[in-house]
Formats: sequence, structure tokens, C-alpha cells
Amino acid sequence: MATADRELAAFVAGFDLADLPESVTDHAGLVIADTVGAIVGGSTEAAVSDYARMRADGPDGTASVLGTELRTSVAGAADCNGTAGVVLELDEGHKRSAGHPSIHVLPAVLAAAEADGGSGSALLEAFVVGYEVAARVGIATSPLRSIYHMHGVWPIVGGAAAVARYRGLDADTTRHAMGIAASDALHTVFDAAIEGATERNAYAGSANASAIRAVDRAQAGFTAVEDGLRRHLERASEDGFDADALVDGLGTRWDVERGYFKRHAACRYTHGALDAIDRVDDGIDPEAIESVEGGDVSDRRPAERAATRKRPAGEVLDPLRRRHAPRQRPLAKVGVRGGAAHPRNVRARGPGDRRLRG
Repeated sequence: MATADRELAAFVAGFDLADLPESVTDHAGLVIADTVGAIVGGSTEAAVSDYARMRADGPDGTASVLGTELRTSVAGAADCNGTAGVVLELDEGHKRSAGHPSIHVLPAVLAAAEADGGSGSALLEAFVVGYEVAARVGIATSPLRSIYHMHGVWPIVGGAAAVARYRGLDADTTRHAMGIAASDALHTVFDAAIEGATERNAYAGSANASAIRAVDRAQAGFTAVEDGLRRHLERASEDGFDADALVDGLGTRWDVERGYFKRHAACRYTHGALDAIDRVDDGIDPEAIESVEGGDVSDRRPAERAATRKRPAGEVLDPLRRRHAPRQRPLAKVGVRGGAAHPRNVRARGPGDRRLRG
């Protein structure tokens, strides 16, 4: 039976880095660098670092927790690094899928590649194809039902695709891995972000670990239901799952080039308001403002409606009051060296040129 799942799996299994335009390869490197920087920065958050120490396996661990000297299992590193990468709200995003493919793909495939001693080119190849899968599954599922937070739902399929490609699995096993991953999609709630509940930070980490396990199960012989991506994910979609989007532009449209890097450490739907506050005339007295009425982006998704509620002035003026405070310098500039797929080949410079080692 020919399904979009099978066509997508065949694309993953046959993907070759040599077929990519140089511009796509270059931009993918920037996405990886940006994501590593977000992970290293987030690794210092108290709950994240405590959790990483709980997961550590000592020197016998097979994969690194970035930003630390800790080592753990492949799934453990994927979990810790995926969690660290979202806590600062600086993870790269993709508007058309309304989510964040990179942080759901890189931690899983990086851990798998490090444990295997793989090459940097093999890592890059797997990352790109995983990103392409994640973005397309996101577009197919979008818009999500308003209850869901997008982390850990559809992007898990991209993580599984990346690991399957890195391990050189055939198309049929890859399809099973992606379908099993879809069956492990998290039952998230968008209210976690609204309420500030940090369970939201764990969604991406859990998804990366589940992506590893989905591929392991497929390699062991577990199988997925036919047309599994649609059957598992359509219940999370507001308008139904668009299977055609899974294969739209495969090999010609590169979604890894169509993402965005954040200018502010916040959800992108707040960036317009933050930019507007930054441009407010210095002569305005924040205490004289009685109310603030916000507009809305025309393409908002149902899950974003909670962010557009009218707020009393006192809830939204803190950024204006702080606009004269000293600005922080960028967290880090990250560069990726060639060679083995190992965190030691990533170097980041922080404020004052202090070297941050992953």
C-alpha cells in the first residue's frame, strides 16, 4: 500500500548529503550552532543541572551532557540536552510548522552519533533529513488543537527519522521507527506555558529520548500501524492531518532554510510586542499608562489565543520600566568544527571571551 509515510521513509533512507545545495548545508550548520548555544546556556539552570546529575552514569556513560563534564546513556543525553535547549526560550523555530524542529532533532542524533564515534558529515546529513521530516509533519498536523503545546507532539517523528538515517536503516524499518515515534507523541498542555509550569521544559527532552527508543524498537523488530503518522497525530490536529504535506517539495524545498533565530528570549509571538516596547519614546511615563491593548497576528493558531488576551497595564509594563537597565551581551557565539561527531568539536565564546566547553 502506497502511503505518504512510505514515500517519506524512502526519502529518509535514501538521503545523501552530497545532494544538498551548499547554501542549505551552510545554513544547517548555523542552525546546529544556534541550538548548541541554547543547550549550553540552558544547562546551567538549577533544575536542569540537578536532573543531569541524577541521570549521569559517570565516566562509563556513552554520551555527553553539553555544558558539563557529565556523561550518561544515549537516551539520557538526548533527554538532558533537549530539556536544556528550551529553558532559555532561545531555541530555533519554524513558523510554517508552528514549532521548533531543531531542538527535537539535534539532541537525539548528536547523542547517537557521539556514542557511535560517527563523523561530522554523517551527523549533518542525519540532522538535515530529520529537520525536513519534523517540519513537514508539523505542517501536516498544524494547527494543533488549542489544548496542546507543540513541544513533544509532532517533532518527535523528526528525531526518530534523524537517528534512523544516521544508523543507515532501510526504508521499511525507518517507516516503523517514525510510526512508533508518532505513537509516543506526548499528551502536552499549552497551559503549562501560560502558567509558567516548568514541566513544559521537559517536553522536548522527553521527546528526544523517546525518538531514540522508537528507533531501537524498530531495529529490534517492532512494527508500526499502516499510515501511522496520520492515525496517531490527527487527533492532535484542529483541522485534520494533511498527509500530502508530508511529501510536498521533498528534495527541492529545504525547510531547514526557512526557520528563524530568536532575537528575544521569549516565545516568538511576543517578539512584536517586545520590539514595540523597545521603540517606545523615552518621554512616556510608564506610570501614566492606564491600559495596553495588543493586536494579533493574522495567522495565529488556536493554541496562541491565550497569549492575546487583554491585560491590565500593570501586568505588561515591567519591560518598559526596565528599558534603561544595562543590556546583557549575547550568551555565546558558537562555531562547529569538522571531524568526529563529538561535543568537544564544538567551541563557544561567552562574554569576555570566556570559553565555554561542551
